Amino acid sequence: MITNLLRGAAAFYLALTPLTLPSPTTAMAATEAAVVGPVPAVLPLEDAVGRFPAADEDRTGYTRTFFRTPNEMIFEVVGALRDR
Repeated sequence: MITNLLRGAAAFYLALTPLTLPSPTTAMAATEAAVVGPVPAVLPLEDAVGRFPAADEDRTGYTRTFFRTPNEMIFEVVGALRDR
């Protein structure tokens, strides 16, 4: 009996949830009111990437051994196991 009561209460509260939540139009109006500046325009990917400044590659401080690939790590483990 208690299980049925709890199931009924859960269904009742789930049925009331849409009534308590703001509608999408209300939420959008509140969001638009909160925006202070101009709304950013949606750009195609090609134009958006084109806006990034291009710079020459700077490799100071780069050492290839700092960034090992998974294959190099596997070969080290296999080599260590083979040398036992």
